[in-house]
Amino acid sequence: DYPMSERGWASVMEEEVTDTGKYYLGESIEKVASSRRGDQTYLFSASKDRLTLWYWSGSTAPVRVHSHEVPQVTALLGLPTSQGIFLAGDVQGAVSLYDTAIVDQPERLSRAQIHKGVVNCVDAHFDTSQGLSVGEDGVVSIFSLDGLTQTSTIRISGATATSAKFASNNLVYSASQGGCIELWDLRDSKKPVQRLVQPPADPRIQFGQTIWDISVHPDRPLLCAAGDSQGVLTLWDVRMSKETTGKKTSLETWPCKKIDDIHEDSIWALSFVRQKPSLIITAGEDGLVNLVDIEETLGARAFVKEQQKTLVSNGLAINDFDVCGETLFIADSCGSLSVMQLNLW
Repeated sequence: DYPMSERGWASVMEEEVTDTGKYYLGESIEKVASSRRGDQTYLFSASKDRLTLWYWSGSTAPVRVHSHEVPQVTALLGLPTSQGIFLAGDVQGAVSLYDTAIVDQPERLSRAQIHKGVVNCVDAHFDTSQGLSVGEDGVVSIFSLDGLTQTSTIRISGATATSAKFASNNLVYSASQGGCIELWDLRDSKKPVQRLVQPPADPRIQFGQTIWDISVHPDRPLLCAAGDSQGVLTLWDVRMSKETTGKKTSLETWPCKKIDDIHEDSIWALSFVRQKPSLIITAGEDGLVNLVDIEETLGARAFVKEQQKTLVSNGLAINDFDVCGETLFIADSCGSLSVMQLNLW
């Protein structure tokens, strides 16, 4: 039993003893996701070659209920449908859907070979029961969550695609290693309808920084946030367009706000807080988990430290996190799975 500390922390380290003997999660938990089944919360964590299901009661650290070997999971999402369903992508280019109805042996409902190479990200649009995955092959695949039947694809030219997220039932953002975000209309996905780029005057554009993760504002689908390989948090508002002319006319959107000093290294994960969308959480290689007030940041001429709060600073690379209600689940490179209460209100 791992009781919660006064700071609201509980943690499970990588080594535990079960009925079958000594057991290891691995040297690093790469992905974590949560989903509720009724009034109960379940987690999936992914290490190098193992997918582990946890139950969290709300007062102690997560308790492991099942674990099995799988091809390395590289993308993970818990569906907020109160059914305990998880979507996962793996190193072999496949996407799987898991059901936790039988907690001691989660059922893989379906598995589809979608990409040629690693799956970098998965997402879902719950009103339309659509899912998406993005792979190193430069393809964003749209599919039905019922059977993972593919319905359409987006092909990203140039740099490797790293992330993609639904903005609405017809709009999808994609990000790449080239430092560009593109907005696509699924009704005509031959070319993007908008490109979110760094201004030409920005010297960092020369280095082609990688965007590792993006997040879409829950109530404002035209507001997008991105974290990159230089630890910069960038906010884009698609409505703030810059028209560029040449042989062809295109619309490009420059950042409406950039926060350069939020992390000292790559931002691996970020997310708007659905329960309070004025806040965004970022986590990075430098071991920090930060909470940023987006509304105050957008309204200010310059970013000030008072608009940022550091939630975690432990010196270990934070690989991933997930938010369920006001609870933050954190996975780090030491192989520990931690829980923290956000106390947002």
